[in-house]
Amino acid sequence: MLCYKNGSLAREEIRNKLNESSSADWDNFNSLLSTTAILGGSQRKLGFYFPLPEIIPDAPNGTWRFTLDDKLEPKKVNSTANSWRPEDDARAIVESQALSMRLRAQPLTQGKPKHLYFVGGASKNTDIVTVISEVLRSQEGVFRLTEGVTAGACARGGAIKAAWGYDGRGMGFEEFVRTRWITQGRLERIDIQSDEIIWDTYGSVLEAYAQCEDIILKHK
Repeated sequence: MLCYKNGSLAREEIRNKLNESSSADWDNFNSLLSTTAILGGSQRKLGFYFPLPEIIPDAPNGTWRFTLDDKLEPKKVNSTANSWRPEDDARAIVESQALSMRLRAQPLTQGKPKHLYFVGGASKNTDIVTVISEVLRSQEGVFRLTEGVTAGACARGGAIKAAWGYDGRGMGFEEFVRTRWITQGRLERIDIQSDEIIWDTYGSVLEAYAQCEDIILKHK
């Protein structure tokens, strides 16, 4: 299990700055997220937003923004630089969080996970779910938990995994889940078009993303 401190908290902080208030309205954030170009456009951008000290990576609190040159070498910039617009933060924070997951999970999934399951409050936000799905890309579908959305879904998953390890009797994990958990009426399949070009575009910046993390960690 990958555990992060700065998930919804960091996204809400960006949302509030874009709204110039503490309003919980996501409309402006979602509009900027869905209309801003992938990775900020031709001059690719990566942002790291840690209101709290982070677990993955073991980084201090702070905000770091980078642009990538033609060779995908990162250059640190500040929020007032001409190359960085406020709306870039809406796109960059969601992409950054998903790229971190992809970087860590890729060796375990041989590239793409079989399925993606979204739980928790952010699972209701289809714009956020769409971008994360584009970065990670599933082989066989994207699903949203519609029952018990915030009621310990990750703890439940850990418990099922432990039960599978104890008495799975040679079954694959997903087969075991189907025997122990009735999903009918509890999962909504989300229609997100799979795009290999977009997935490859995100894959092309993974090495640069790891370099940016190293730059942050060197200045702890």
